[in-house]
Amino acid sequence: MRLISIPVLVIMIMGSTVYSYDHKYAAEFLSIGVGARALAMGGAFTSIADDATAAYWNPAGLRAIHSRQIGAMHAAQFANEIKYDFLSFVLPEETESFGISLIRMGIDDIPYTEDAFQDWGLDNIPPGEDGDTEDDDYDPINNPDGTEGNGQWDPYDPDIDDALPGEGIDESKIEYKSDVEMALTLSYAKDAAPNLYVGINAKILRQGIGEKNLLGLQSDDSMFGFGFDLGAMYYVKPWWVVGASLHDAFGTLLVWNNGTKNTRAPMLKLGNSVRLSAMNEQLDLLAAVDFDIRFEGRETASQFSAGAMSADIRAGTELLYRKAIALRIGVEPSSRDEEPYGRAWNMTLGAGLHIHRVQLDYALSQHPVFDESHRVSLGFVM
Repeated sequence: MRLISIPVLVIMIMGSTVYSYDHKYAAEFLSIGVGARALAMGGAFTSIADDATAAYWNPAGLRAIHSRQIGAMHAAQFANEIKYDFLSFVLPEETESFGISLIRMGIDDIPYTEDAFQDWGLDNIPPGEDGDTEDDDYDPINNPDGTEGNGQWDPYDPDIDDALPGEGIDESKIEYKSDVEMALTLSYAKDAAPNLYVGINAKILRQGIGEKNLLGLQSDDSMFGFGFDLGAMYYVKPWWVVGASLHDAFGTLLVWNNGTKNTRAPMLKLGNSVRLSAMNEQLDLLAAVDFDIRFEGRETASQFSAGAMSADIRAGTELLYRKAIALRIGVEPSSRDEEPYGRAWNMTLGAGLHIHRVQLDYALSQHPVFDESHRVSLGFVM
């Protein structure tokens, strides 16, 4: 175990540092999380990952699944402003497992003002009309301070005496478009040693803004990306599991159709979980803690930071009665600042019902600014 886990950990950390500070928040939809069960536990699922959402949290967890499973989730984020969906299939074999999953996030009715911008200068009078003068015509040599035709939005500035109206937007030319972001993931896991599982994801990303069609979008503004995730899980005891997952292990390259390139930087997730039973195994308690470690200089946007490194903590518990009824509670990093300690926590809640081969889960989380988010998951054991 030690001979195997040490080089794996070294490779993970080396991969994490390659893209330090490179394009924070690229393809951030991948950070939202999947599965109502995991999200009700604050996303502390790296060392659990034992259901159809395993590939997202830790691909090694596919080996903790012993029957074929189908999983699906729908989330109404921020009072249904954002629609977030997940679908997966897991196929376990004797010493290895396979999986495929799809994430889709959609936001509708986004005002698109690219063709509605009126570059008429601070006086907001069209060229050639009464009242318009050549004094504010932009010229990089003769009039670099000119605002008409400079290609920038020049708004009204109330701090300037006798301020002009400022440039505006032609509302009749505003287009309302949709943003669709998707990730298709192929997963593989195997037994590496007694009580040790390892796994890998290969994922293809796609994002675009434009008109909707059956498969997503028809748009000139689009992005494609490709990357890998690595994972490991070790059963220290039957009731004690530790896990590690390196998301975007070598930096996930994102290429836009206009030639712009971004890199989604690696994130290392470390998890620890314990399971306890009582009442002749009619009552089970599962508790977990995760550490999300990034190397991209998020500073005060994280709970703890030092230079390029930052960390956030997640924690959650699940109380399961007779393998059928579950209650869950957890904490996840909040976007609210809690000076001088960085970000605070949001509380998460949820419940689950397991009937025969069907698993139904619900999760609720709140946001300090936006409305709450509701997630519903459905799983089938085949």
